[in-house]
Amino acid sequence: MVYDDDPRAPMHYAIRSEDRLSREVPMEPPQSEAVRELIIGLVRRFPEWPAERIYERIRRVINRHDVTLAVINYVLAEPRTAEQTRRRG
Repeated sequence: MVYDDDPRAPMHYAIRSEDRLSREVPMEPPQSEAVRELIIGLVRRFPEWPAERIYERIRRVINRHDVTLAVINYVLAEPRTAEQTRRRG
């Protein structure tokens, strides 16, 4: 009996672009309005911080482990209303 492939040889499968998650589409909505307000408050206080740094601040300083990075990205990706735009500028 002849085998085409060696069963001990590692198999390499190509990762296609459709296999990867899209970063444009946030995955999780916030659990509550309080979580959303916490994230918005940190964004207003530290506008230059990226989502990863806000996530670390919430975990380490505020000690909240229920807020995920996906929730933060979801809140940051929400479209701004006209009232929020007026306040900023």
